[in-house]
Amino acid sequence: MNAKTMLLGSANLRLMISSISHFPQYLKITAM
Repeated sequence: MNAKTMLLGSANLRLMISSISHFPQYLKITAM
């Protein structure tokens, strides 16, 4: 695995983690 794909993978993981952490807020907004 080269550095480029590793960087892309970590960025993708970070995006996934941030979307998971924002998910409850999204549910609250749609529930209102």
